[in-house]
Formats: sequence, C-alpha cells, structure tokens
Amino acid sequence: MLVTADSAGAITAARRSTTEPDGWLSGLVDLHMSSGEVVVSADDAGAVTLDRLGLAIEPITIPPTVIGHGATLTNVRVELAAPVVLDAEWVDDDEVHATGSIELQLSWSLTVDGSTSGLGSPHLPAVPVDVTITGDGPFVQSEVRIHAPGELWTWASLVKLEDLELILDAQTP
Repeated sequence: MLVTADSAGAITAARRSTTEPDGWLSGLVDLHMSSGEVVVSADDAGAVTLDRLGLAIEPITIPPTVIGHGATLTNVRVELAAPVVLDAEWVDDDEVHATGSIELQLSWSLTVDGSTSGLGSPHLPAVPVDVTITGDGPFVQSEVRIHAPGELWTWASLVKLEDLELILDAQTP
C-alpha cells in the first residue's frame, strides 16, 4: 500500500507560446498521490519482478492563462503497462536493490466549468526505475524512484509533459 504522506512527484508541463524564445511556456507541477499500490515479487532464484504499480494523483489545477479558462486535470491515474523483471542485487536476505525500465499507461480527464471529458490513455515511453525493498517477513517496505528526463508525451506539438520525477514509499498494511 502506498504511503501517500511519504510519496511525491513533479513533472514539467509546457504549452506552445509565440512569446517565449524557445517557443514553449513551461512550469513545474507538483504531483500529490491520493492512493496507490506497489506489488513486487521475488522467485527462488532471486529474480525480482515489479508486478503492479498503480498511482492515483490528486486533481491538478491548470491556470486560466494556459487554455483561457480555469481547468483541472482529474481522475489522473498512472499504471504499469505490464509486469517487468528487474535487475536485482541482493544485499542480504532482507534487502534488495532492483533497477530497470518500465512502461507506464496514463489515464486522465479534463474538467472545465463543471464539465468533465476523458482525455484518453496515452502509453508513455519506457522510463528508468529504481526499487529498494527491505523487510523481514510480516513487514516489508519499498521505495520506488522514477527519474525520466526529457519529453514523455506531447499533443499536436501544442502541449507536452517532460522531466518526470516520482518518489514512492509503500509498505505492507
């Protein structure tokens, strides 16, 4: 189960602008988790699989200067597209560090003036992930770090998301 108080993220959002020297007006957006889950398994040979990763992100306010109206991204959810076996380095029986690349699926809606429309479910490019798992039997804690510099998504070369950072803390209930 995700510990939302200890999990956070940020992403850079940009829109096309004729007034900016590079053609983009961008800003850093804080991402606050409302819920989530991380499911990791290990087999007898020590291979570590990230089986499931799901994040529900709090609504994100879009300033009126971006699209001409106040708007909010709602129902924002990020999910692991498919389970992935990670490269694992076991420190001891109670700690493992695992790294690899994962593909994420984004789903979201846009709410403007009380009306909500789904924005589709873009498949994001592979991003690097680092997972640290510690624990002893009944209590297990994991930290998942995603650092994805560069462009992740664009729409019609008018809006883009880039430079994703996530630090997620999860533990057994």
